[in-house]
Amino acid sequence: MLQNEKYAGHMALGKTTISNGKVIKTNKDELYENMILNHHSPIVSDDTFNKALNLRKQRRRKKSYTYIPEGMNSNPFYEFVYSKENERYLRFVVEKPKGKYIIPTLFCYNNQNKNRVMLTVKNLFLILNDAINELSKNSDNLHSIFSEFINDNIKSCKTLFDNDLENRVDILSNKASLTKSKKNILNYISRIKRFKESEDILEYRKIVSKVIINDKPDIDIKLSLNPLESLNLELLTSSITLRIGNGNKELNYRVLL
Repeated sequence: MLQNEKYAGHMALGKTTISNGKVIKTNKDELYENMILNHHSPIVSDDTFNKALNLRKQRRRKKSYTYIPEGMNSNPFYEFVYSKENERYLRFVVEKPKGKYIIPTLFCYNNQNKNRVMLTVKNLFLILNDAINELSKNSDNLHSIFSEFINDNIKSCKTLFDNDLENRVDILSNKASLTKSKKNILNYISRIKRFKESEDILEYRKIVSKVIINDKPDIDIKLSLNPLESLNLELLTSSITLRIGNGNKELNYRVLL
């Protein structure tokens, strides 16, 4: 039974109803077709009812379509792989085709719930591992490349600050982010050198901030040292052969600072 100013003394039947052309069996209070109005006098006060409703909302288990590892409060794949074509981040599921296999997968649809873009976690790890290994081969030159790029953009921020009065707050924020990145260059390069092939997404996220699946499709890998998505320096391009579906396919990728 339901009671507040909107539903005082109403009772939900919990029977099959038709709402918006759909057959529904529910006791949800928002369906007037499923209620007897003014069935009885209010049982509790509005204040008591609202407190009880808030408690129920707090205790209600949230539906989640993402995998949350034991002991973690958030999905480690959250907003990590982005489909440029669908303009959405891929979410994590464990697919079980025919109930025989377990395939951790990232996927998304477009706004019309069509055009499925997917990438298995296994292939994601293969791409990232290959990219970081290729990057580490040039680790002796990374410091000068990173420093020059970041210093140039810090100087650009100073110039923009003097000439763009409307966006000074954003410019200062960008400058602060770049200055912080500059201080982290040595530790970041050391992390690349020490990296070993892993099956832990958190290890990859220490080096990579975002993976973008382009329309072609090929992949852009954005490093986490530079936090500004508007600034990109191409560090390397390469390709890798992956098992996709029933065959092998060559996929190109770029690593961006």
